[in-house]
Amino acid sequence: YRLCFIPYKVSGESMMPTLNDKQIGLAIRTGFVDLERFSIVVVRQNDRYIIKRIIGLPGETIEYSGNKLYVNGQEMEDPYNSFTAYIKITLKEDEYFCLGDNREHSSDSRVYGTFHLSDIVGVRIF
Repeated sequence: YRLCFIPYKVSGESMMPTLNDKQIGLAIRTGFVDLERFSIVVVRQNDRYIIKRIIGLPGETIEYSGNKLYVNGQEMEDPYNSFTAYIKITLKEDEYFCLGDNREHSSDSRVYGTFHLSDIVGVRIF
């Protein structure tokens, strides 16, 4: 049994203050760990890799209203939310909704749309 690690380098300010520009870390390749809400993931977006946080899991309805997170209509604590404008989306069975921690300065699922499991290449470990 062996784990596959992926090195990554943070580019930009979209994950601040959690991760800083040019910070280096390791992720475990997906398939070796479960994807959970609020996990930081490395996502393939076209021809590059971006680092985001999973907010919505397959089959869920995600809503930000009044700067609060609702999952399937239930209010949920989002400790990473600085400000998120109104959003409501219902995810399909292979879709994940991912946001940057620095919501006002992040290109994420609000720009690129949802991500599929095949787009998520790793889960951050440090």
